[in-house]
Amino acid sequence: TGTSTPTTTTTQPPGTEPAAVEPIVEDLLHRLDVITDEIVRDPSVVLDPDAPILAELAEVHAPGEAYDARMRTYRENAESGYRLEPLNAERTATTTLMGDLSTVDEATVEGQLCILNTYRALDGSGRLREVKDGLPHPGRVTAVRLDGVWKIQQIDVDDTQVCDPGATT
Repeated sequence: TGTSTPTTTTTQPPGTEPAAVEPIVEDLLHRLDVITDEIVRDPSVVLDPDAPILAELAEVHAPGEAYDARMRTYRENAESGYRLEPLNAERTATTTLMGDLSTVDEATVEGQLCILNTYRALDGSGRLREVKDGLPHPGRVTAVRLDGVWKIQQIDVDDTQVCDPGATT
């Protein structure tokens, strides 16, 4: 007699069901905020290829050009000593999904963001380089489903505009 072993699947809903994907993308954005905050406070963590934070980043961010560009920036910041500190907030930035996700295809969704920046940037000498005290910028997120699991592919930010993180759409 054969016995069947229950299997668990990690297949998440397709992009054709954006309402079902939305809480997943919101969770990914939150996790990415937390991971990014840790890295920008001490970018030297990215210089260790075995750093746990890099494994966490790979869990939420899809590989590709945007990921590579992000890592390049982190490494450059680590080498120069450039870092961010939260300003009047717990984190350096908080990302909010604005409105509903839209379907691009079964494996891709997009949505509008509002990214609330709350940081001061310091160079390697500890000199103040930039301050964003509660400055919200609009953006756009693209998420992709890879092997049945959603990940952030890209976040584009328009820092010439502002948005209202408290708005519902």
